Amino acid sequence: MKIYWKPRRNLYVCLEHFPFTKTDLLGWWYPVLIFTPDLSTTGYVVNPQIGAATYNFIHHKAVGISIFVLGMMLATSLCNWQA
Repeated sequence: MKIYWKPRRNLYVCLEHFPFTKTDLLGWWYPVLIFTPDLSTTGYVVNPQIGAATYNFIHHKAVGISIFVLGMMLATSLCNWQA
């Protein structure tokens, strides 16, 4: 399990870092955004069931990957549209 776990985690870190190489953001934004408090836990203010549902939905890897792919597709189509 450890052999499988480490490369997968390294892939996630690369996927997190990749968008920052394509933007004009300064380098210090990367650790700030990684370590900021998680806003998806605000659902716990309502009740534990809502909090757990929002937290699990936001942290599902498919949601993050889908948002990443959609953003890359939109950025590509917008660049092609303006040219």
